[in-house]
Amino acid sequence: MKPSDQISPLCGAVIVVSLLRKVFQHVLDSPNQATGFWDSHYKLLKLMSTYGELLKSTCTMRALYSDPLTLNFHLTFCALEVSLYEAAINKCEQEGLSPLISAESKKQILVSALKIASTLRTTWVTQKPLVCHET
Repeated sequence: MKPSDQISPLCGAVIVVSLLRKVFQHVLDSPNQATGFWDSHYKLLKLMSTYGELLKSTCTMRALYSDPLTLNFHLTFCALEVSLYEAAINKCEQEGLSPLISAESKKQILVSALKIASTLRTTWVTQKPLVCHET
C-alpha cells in the first residue's frame, strides 16, 4: 500500500463506528437468533478482516502516539474483535457445540486483548512523562 492509499483518522473512525453498529447488533441478536447466526458471523469476520487491513496502514505506532483519534479507533476496533469472538463462544455454548469449535475464537480473543494491552503499554510509556509533568 502506498502512502497515498492511507485513509485519514476521521475516515478510520467512521469505518469503526459503522462496524461497531453492525457488531453490536449481531451480538444483541445472537441469543435469540435460531438460524443465520453463523452466516452473519462469518460475513462480519470477513468485513472486519477487510477493514482491518485498510486501517492497519493508518495505525502506525507514531500515529497511535500522536493522534488520539487514531488511538481511539484502533482500540475500539480491537474491542469489537473481542465482542465478535465472544458472541461466537456464547453461541457455541448455547448450541452445545464442541469446545474445539470455540477454540479458535478464544485464541483470537487473546490476540486482540494482547494488541490492546501492548498498545496501551507502549502508549503509556511514551505519554507518561507528559502526564506526570502536567500535574
